[in-house]
Amino acid sequence: MRNKIRIGIVGCGFMGKVHNDALRRIPQVEIKAVVDERADAAERFADTYNIPLIYKTYTDMLDSGEVDAIHNCTPNFLHYEVNKKALEKGIYTVSEKPLALDYKQAKELSDLAAKKHIPTAVGFAYRFFPLIQTIKEMIKKGDIGEVRLVKGEYLQDWLFYKKDYNWRLEKKISGESRAFADIGSHLCDTIEFVTDKKIKSLTADISTIHKTRLKPMEETLTFAKSQGESEHIAVDTEDYASVLGHLEDNIKGVFTVSQVSAGKKNGLRIEIYGSKASVIWEQEKPNQMWIGRRNKANEILLKDPSLMPKGARSYASLPGGHNEGYNDAFKALFTDYYKCVNGESSENIPDFVSGCRQLLVTEAVLKSNRTKSWVEL
Repeated sequence: MRNKIRIGIVGCGFMGKVHNDALRRIPQVEIKAVVDERADAAERFADTYNIPLIYKTYTDMLDSGEVDAIHNCTPNFLHYEVNKKALEKGIYTVSEKPLALDYKQAKELSDLAAKKHIPTAVGFAYRFFPLIQTIKEMIKKGDIGEVRLVKGEYLQDWLFYKKDYNWRLEKKISGESRAFADIGSHLCDTIEFVTDKKIKSLTADISTIHKTRLKPMEETLTFAKSQGESEHIAVDTEDYASVLGHLEDNIKGVFTVSQVSAGKKNGLRIEIYGSKASVIWEQEKPNQMWIGRRNKANEILLKDPSLMPKGARSYASLPGGHNEGYNDAFKALFTDYYKCVNGESSENIPDFVSGCRQLLVTEAVLKSNRTKSWVEL
């Protein structure tokens, strides 16, 4: 075991705080530095969390020799350049998704990490909920039989109103896709992870509900509400997407994402239908899952290590009756990742190959909508 791994956080917004909170519960690491293009935000962040070093630019951080790893929590358009420069320096790299703005950039990063033998991770943390791990183990053991159908949705309402605004609405910052790249990637990664089957082809329909929005004059953080003067701007990224998909082994799937569904705050839901049983899990009720059967009573399985398959138990940090949620999933992801950095292995880590994969899916969704056709991946 090496000394504590020194971490630099790049970006002090919503996800920067999530990463910070999770990392502070992992004993083998220490948060050594922070950087944000907004100097005042970096100073507040460092002061709040007692982080010793603040840098003016991320390149200063990478050149300092003071960090062994970075967590890239910047806006999407910076992901590629920050990740690339970190890998070139031989620095362990954890990136928020999307890994880059397009598949070509992501493939370059994935290839670079492989060439330099640097472990990587992307923030697909939903894999690490204890009951998601349970579903994966159940499928692996054949408990639900042959998987036949999968259904998933990820519904939010934080962009429900025309006056709701965030940098993710701007294509030059966020990329060609918004709703699907942002939350559809989580949905598809989670379903491909639990089933261990890839989406092979798809057809998609996407829609922009609000063709114009009111952009506030002052900066607005993700999920924050703006006050004050605004201006009308055109929006050309999707608020909604629905996808029909064919997975490996002739599994049929349907997936829907939306950021304009009133009352849905972070409504990720997956449904897996097999030849023996069905399972349903919802992120907003993460400590229970529904198991459906034809010839006997259905079940509600509560998160409890004593009731979970052996391969999933380690992802439950607390005993039954003690709820675990969103931040705990990130803690589990980072725990596995830094064990990998220290020489252990885990098949569960979403690495840059996984990040590359979901950009491939996203680009297929955009192409299908544009051509009104099925697209092979």
